[in-house]
Amino acid sequence: MATVPKSRPIKVKSHVYNLDAHLMDGELKRPAKRKIDLPEYAWKGTRDGHTFRRADAFDLDGLISFESGYTHVSGNHSDQEGWVGVATAVVEDLNILDVITADRIVAQVSTEHPTFDGHVPRVTFIGTRFENLRIGGCPVQLELDLTIVGDRSIGDDRLYSEDTDFLDRVHSQRESIHNVTGLPHDLQVQYHSELDDLKKVKSFRGPYAKGYASTLKCSLVTSASAVPVAKSYGNVLQIPGFGTVGLASLEIQQTWDKDGGNPDGGVTTYFDLTMLEITMGSIGEGNVQVANVGANGHTRP
Repeated sequence: MATVPKSRPIKVKSHVYNLDAHLMDGELKRPAKRKIDLPEYAWKGTRDGHTFRRADAFDLDGLISFESGYTHVSGNHSDQEGWVGVATAVVEDLNILDVITADRIVAQVSTEHPTFDGHVPRVTFIGTRFENLRIGGCPVQLELDLTIVGDRSIGDDRLYSEDTDFLDRVHSQRESIHNVTGLPHDLQVQYHSELDDLKKVKSFRGPYAKGYASTLKCSLVTSASAVPVAKSYGNVLQIPGFGTVGLASLEIQQTWDKDGGNPDGGVTTYFDLTMLEITMGSIGEGNVQVANVGANGHTRP
């Protein structure tokens, strides 16, 4: 897809940070009706800065707990790197219904908007990891691909929906899960829908604006080992008698800002990473998200 041609690099004059980090949220319906509503910590606006918050031990009636955690979010401008935003959420000694446990889970996303042609950010997930994730006491071996989004060179201001190499990697990842023999019906429907959406993004042709709005879904986990009490489908674990767990789920959301001015200034790209997306439906019912971070930013012109 062709972008609007540029005769020379466009210097960015201003930047608005938009970064956030959550340790946990969600809601239980059984065995007790409880809402998990831990604070969000964010850094938003044009001012550079950094904030750090440590959480005390959390215990939801012995059903869901962690011993400690912390978040930090920051936005800073560098003459060499442009505008850099970092959001991190860390949960330590996690226990969910004595089924899912982990020593440490780290979600981290960092975006960089270059000074020239800095409307579409580079992104890294370098600190992201699981430490000693266990299902029913059995260690889960994970393969992570922290580079699935790709490494952009300075001045590469293509939208992510225009990056054919990235789209091909996402397609390969989602198709490999969709084609697994024995994939549960609800997951078949989910991945079929994602592949359809991806096909539409890859085939889109047209001017800037509404057509570029899209949400691309993938994962930083390429595979998880099966354990005696769970089946593995790519980055998804199905636990009989408990539910499903999505690992390191990433969404890249492109939106169009009508107030962006010229065509190059109108796109906002948001990266949303959730390390555990848990849907329970047996010994417990409800949903829980653990270690979620988000980052975007908007530059002008």
